[in-house]
Amino acid sequence: ADSNSEVTEMQMMILGLHEFEAADATCTCTFLDGPHAAGKFDAHLEASGRSWHVAGQPVEVGLRRIVEHCEREGPYDGAFGFSQGTCMLALLSDLGEWRRCGGS
Repeated sequence: ADSNSEVTEMQMMILGLHEFEAADATCTCTFLDGPHAAGKFDAHLEASGRSWHVAGQPVEVGLRRIVEHCEREGPYDGAFGFSQGTCMLALLSDLGEWRRCGGS
């Protein structure tokens, strides 16, 4: 795995949640990386991790990254986050915060 998003993708594949196909619906997951470089958190990873927020930087940097992606590539029916990603999604679940970060 080369990044946090690839690690999450592998974990979801193990759980059978990466793609789901039913007779009347298809679910495909999109995996994002945070905007900030982070240290390597696992010796088995080829690359360092990514972070949604780092000390000294506004949290809006990460929030806007998510909103911009969703506005450009969406619409999406749902969102899943792990660790900092969960925090970002919790903040963006407030419509006022979503709009403040550029969402429609």
